[in-house]
Amino acid sequence: MREESLLQELESVEQTFNRAVISNNAERISACLSEDWVLVTPEAGPVPRERFLQAVDQGVLTHLTPVTEG
Repeated sequence: MREESLLQELESVEQTFNRAVISNNAERISACLSEDWVLVTPEAGPVPRERFLQAVDQGVLTHLTPVTEG
């Protein structure tokens, strides 16, 4: 795969993930995450996938816009 094609593919994956996250739909987000996915935050440390998805599903955690750094 050429570098340009790879970059386009990565951008597409990122856009799909971002749309899932701002949908605040745990099922859509889950489809984008590997089984061993972990969110690491300064406030709570490592947050396992299921705990993250439960928080989204219960409305405890919502997203309005994705933030991409780097």
